[in-house]
Amino acid sequence: MTCIVGIEHKDEVWIGADSAGTNGRMDQRIRADKKVFIKGEFIVGFCGSFRAGQLLTCNLDVPPQPEGVDDFTFLVNEFTAAVRKCLEPLKEDDPQSAHPNFLFGYRGKLYGVEGDYQISRSEDKFDSVGSGSDIAMGALHASRGQSVKGRILRALEASAKNNAAVRPPFHIMSLRKGEG
Repeated sequence: MTCIVGIEHKDEVWIGADSAGTNGRMDQRIRADKKVFIKGEFIVGFCGSFRAGQLLTCNLDVPPQPEGVDDFTFLVNEFTAAVRKCLEPLKEDDPQSAHPNFLFGYRGKLYGVEGDYQISRSEDKFDSVGSGSDIAMGALHASRGQSVKGRILRALEASAKNNAAVRPPFHIMSLRKGEG
């Protein structure tokens, strides 16, 4: 349970995350390990299983995009296959955790991966996942036209104020197209 917020803006993707680790009994710890990271050309913010997030952070090995293949086709095929392979160890220990839910940026565009490994992309150029996502989406919608970092911070603050599973400190990172 968490809140991950992403915004696509001028060939740059910004992702922010809270720090709460909350289990099904609502026991909560503020985690030192972050839910947002940059790996090569990807910026990722994950929710749900910290083990899944740790595997993505440490073990995700995405092959290069083949020449002549558009970004979306690459993400649907090669990227998704790499995520599946990375999360394979979870199938035995915790099958539910093997169904990821995260936001990521690639080449200046914001995408999401849902539990069935579909690649999503919002026309709004912002998105949120986690238990506090509905609150964050409202804050993102209401703050159009304001600074990107400020919008993310306000969305996370609104989630923390109104959702018991979202807590600061908040971590916000960005990755520009061509970096990484």
